[in-house]
Amino acid sequence: MGPAIVSLLIDESRRNEPYYLIHLASLDTTADTYMRTLNDLAFEEGGELVWHGELLQLRSGRRIDEWQDVRVLRFTRGGDLVQLMTSAEFRNLTADGQPLLLGTSAAPVDLAATGQVLLWLLKVRTGAAASTFPTLATILANSGDFQGRVIWNAAVDPIGGNQDWDHIVVLTFARRDQADAWLADPLTVTERSLAKKTFRTEAMLQLQSSEIAP
Repeated sequence: MGPAIVSLLIDESRRNEPYYLIHLASLDTTADTYMRTLNDLAFEEGGELVWHGELLQLRSGRRIDEWQDVRVLRFTRGGDLVQLMTSAEFRNLTADGQPLLLGTSAAPVDLAATGQVLLWLLKVRTGAAASTFPTLATILANSGDFQGRVIWNAAVDPIGGNQDWDHIVVLTFARRDQADAWLADPLTVTERSLAKKTFRTEAMLQLQSSEIAP
C-alpha cells in the first residue's frame, strides 16, 4: 500500500466517512472492458460512479497529463476504497493501464449537473500550503462573469499513478465558449501567472460531461 492509502486506513475520520476517487485514464482498444470491470469492482465495495467526462482539450500541462477519460466514484466509506485498492482483482486490472488515482473526502457541489468542465490539477510548492486557497480565490473571483461555477476546490490524496498532484479545482460552464473566454480573459491570465509562486506544477483539462450508462 502507498502512503496515501495507509494514511486513509489509519485516519478514523476519513476511513468511516464518504470518500471520492477521481480516476483519470488514457484509452485504448480494451477501454470498455476495463471500465466495466472497474465499475463492477467498485460496486462490490460500496462504490458508485457519479460522474464521467471525456477530454476535449488539454489547456495547460504536459503530454503525460492528457487523460482522455475522467471518472468520479463515490464510496460510502473511505475504508471501502482501501478494500478495493488492496484487492488482487483491482491490482491486476490496473497493473498495465497505470491510471492516475486521486482521492478526497471533500464532496463536490452538484457534479452530476455539469456540462463543460475545467479540471485543474495542482501541485503546491513546499511551504506554500497556507497560500493555496487565497491564491485560488483571487484567480477564480471573475469566473462568475463568464457564468462559471466552482463546484470542487479541495486538497487531494495521491492514491495511485506516477504523479503527485495534491489539489484540484473543478469549474463548470454551460457552454464551451464561456470556458474559453474565462481562460483568455487578461485578468485570469495574469492571476494564473502570478500563482506560480504558490503552485510548482499544474495541468488543466477541458472536459465534456458524458451520460452515465444505467
